[in-house]
Amino acid sequence: MKPLSVVFILVLFLGGCAQICSQFEAQPHKVPVTSDQLAFEQAFATFQESSQLKVLEDFIAIYPDSVWAQRAYTVVLYAREVEQRKELMRGQESTISEQVDKIRQLRQENARLAETIEQLKGSLIEIEKRPL
Repeated sequence: MKPLSVVFILVLFLGGCAQICSQFEAQPHKVPVTSDQLAFEQAFATFQESSQLKVLEDFIAIYPDSVWAQRAYTVVLYAREVEQRKELMRGQESTISEQVDKIRQLRQENARLAETIEQLKGSLIEIEKRPL
């Protein structure tokens, strides 16, 4: 065999191997999308837009055995916890506001009492200066 023909056969062989290898690498792994996944994605998108838990609760009722139902349930639990914490914060902000008002009133009363004490001191000094 001539060296040129050996090189030609070798180039064809390597080119064929490269073509086969590229076919295996180029094809992405496609994961089939199920109806429950699509329904979850729609329900979650609606929840994100409206913040209504009902769409996720309805999804859980329709697909109770789906892995996506567990995810929806988790979202519902966290959303409820966030709402509870917001409500707690609103209550604490109200309490803080009431306490600030009370402090303001106490400071005003303290200022009035300090003024009264100064007046009484002045009166006491005047009384002490009077001859008996």
